Amino acid sequence: MEWQHYFLGVFLILLLYYSALGLWYSFQKFKTLPNTFSNTKNETTESPVLPFEETSDEIFEQIEHLSNTLKQTIADAFQKRYNRSELLNSLASVLRRYPTLQHFPYQAAIHELIASECEKYGPVGLRKDELRDLWRREPDQA
Repeated sequence: MEWQHYFLGVFLILLLYYSALGLWYSFQKFKTLPNTFSNTKNETTESPVLPFEETSDEIFEQIEHLSNTLKQTIADAFQKRYNRSELLNSLASVLRRYPTLQHFPYQAAIHELIASECEKYGPVGLRKDELRDLWRREPDQA
């Protein structure tokens, strides 16, 4: 009789634990859902789309240099344990050096690169509007 109570208690504790874990995980997944349904009309009006064939080699070199610089900046920021504001300011200072890429069709890829590089070091959770605002961010803006 005692073992039945023991197994029932362990079963209920494990059931509660894994239920809470499942709820927490699903909450984290669904918390980011509204960002995926953002209004894309503003993004298409802000960024003129250039055909791929009209992209010069100079632009590709700028994109490659920007991606290397961003990777190094993000690595340095995490190594020096920057807070979120310092990280965003350092990314904005890098992006300000490339104003020609601001309305470039590869802007989404640059934003994805920033997000993926930051995720390598920890859950930063940069939002699309934060990434978009990095191009216009002032150096002393918090």
